[in-house]
Amino acid sequence: MSAFKKSLLVAGVAMILSNNVFADEGHGIG
Repeated sequence: MSAFKKSLLVAGVAMILSNNVFADEGHGIG
């Protein structure tokens, strides 16, 4: 039931991590 929410959370975390790796300044997608 919460697998969809978990995958969304994982996708969000992965996007945030890749954003932090991409831009060292730390300015994300806002």
